[in-house]
This record gives sequence, structure tokens and C-alpha cells, in this order.
Amino acid sequence: KRGEGKWQRISWDEALDTIAAKIKQIQAEYGPEAVLMSGSGSSAVPIGGLNAGGATTRLGNLLGCTDIVGWTVDGGPFCAGLVNYGFFFGGGNDAADWVNSDMLIIWGENMAESAMRDFNHAMRAKQQGTKVVVVSPTYDATAALASEWIPVEPRTDAALALALLHVILDVERFDAEYVAHHTVAPFLVRDDNGQFLRESDIAADGNVENYVVWDAAAGRPVAMPPNTQKLNGVTPALSGNFDAAGTPCRTAFDLLAGKAAEYVPEQAADICKLPADKIRAFAREYAGAGGAP
Repeated sequence: KRGEGKWQRISWDEALDTIAAKIKQIQAEYGPEAVLMSGSGSSAVPIGGLNAGGATTRLGNLLGCTDIVGWTVDGGPFCAGLVNYGFFFGGGNDAADWVNSDMLIIWGENMAESAMRDFNHAMRAKQQGTKVVVVSPTYDATAALASEWIPVEPRTDAALALALLHVILDVERFDAEYVAHHTVAPFLVRDDNGQFLRESDIAADGNVENYVVWDAAAGRPVAMPPNTQKLNGVTPALSGNFDAAGTPCRTAFDLLAGKAAEYVPEQAADICKLPADKIRAFAREYAGAGGAP
């Protein structure tokens, strides 16, 4: 029963047969409209696309199922995007602005077949000198039309990303001021539990919602309210080990850099099945590009 946690592993064939039999049973008993199919969910974007939305809608049409018109999600993804990334879902520059980029990276998306409107802007940018790089395991239509294809081994994208970060940090080709004021990099992380330090951890009347940074100029911890980019007169430290009112901490930047240090290009090359020199060249070119979304 639901909630008992008693799961049994079955084959894909058995799973498909089970689902098909259940759909047929429900429709035979209650009619075809009793089954509703939604093309969104999991890692699919809310509007679906060819893989999620199109295929599922077509199957539902063939079976006479109930369809959904409009969005099938609440405001959660949009609010989470604001908290995690600083913008709502779909934020950032419009695709029409890609023409002003020096380098455009398309990672894990066959845009030529699943997002034709956006891909049109990518090709316009390429025609005017933008380098278009595709990171994908498959040589699909998008990779065929790109300036360069990075054939990463399936399931190893994180290792490649960390290797790129390793090179960028190693050659110090990043905007330290931007990182300090527009990311969580300077936020202090507790050594004892690996969580962000809160103002309430170091002050009896501190706000639990406030994060904490180390002011390099004053040599003390300072509360950083959410959605705050800069505090006047405060210089957040990006790196270092600190004692904040008796709580040992280090910056999120150092933790990320430490993880990236484990993925030198030679190690990532074995994981991603890519030449180490190719990883280095990709990282340096990306870091050196004036505008690279």
C-alpha cells in the first residue's frame, strides 16, 4: 500500500505492461476521459517540449484521454528559481540578444529539434561570429550545426563542469567582485554540520533568515539578509577559515573550489572520455570570452 515503503524492482517490460493494463482497466470501467495525461514533470520544463509534451499529448489523443490546457505546476518552480539562481524561471537575456555573445554554450539540449525558435537566434549569432559550442553525448542536429561539439560521456556532465571550474579557478579567470556580491560564494558555512551559518547562530537576537559573511576590512562576521547584493562598507571575504563567535566556518567559495580541485582535467578526461587538453582549452576559451551565456 502507498506509504508502506515496500518497493519491488521490476523490468521495463513488466512496468509497461502494468501501466498499459491499468489504463485499459480504468477506461473500460469509467470511460476514456477518466485517464488524464500530463506531458510535464520530472526534469521536463512546464510546457513540455517534443520529448515530454508532444509525445505524451499524442498518446493521450490516441487513447481519448482528458487533456490539460495551461500550466500544470504551481508557483513553486518560479519562486525556487528566484531563491536559488536570483531570477524567475526563464529569466536572463532574451535569445534575440545571443547575437551579441562571443561564445554560446548549448549543454544537453538538442535545440535544433526541440527549441527551433531559440535555435534560430543561435544560428544568427554564429553567422555573425559567435562561437557555438554544444556539449552533448550524441551528435544530433544541434551538434552538427555548431562550431564545436564536446562529446561528453553520458552521466558525466558534473565531472566536466567541475573540471572546467578547476581550470578557471587555477588561472584566476573569473570576476571576483561579481562572485562576491551576486552569488552565495562568500557565505560562511559551518564546519560542524556543513550548513550555512545564520545570524541567529552567533547572536541571541540574530535573525534566522540572515546569512553571514566575513568582512575582510573589519575582520568580523556581518549578517547578510536574503536577496541583498551589497552592504555598504562591507568587503565579503571569498576565501578563508574563520571563527564566528566561537563557530569555526569557511566560505562556500572555498568548499566549491575544494571540490573542483579534485577534478583536474586528466582525471576528468578518464571520466568524461575527453582529452584533457580539450577540457583545458574549452575552459580557457569560455573564461576568456567577453560574453558567454
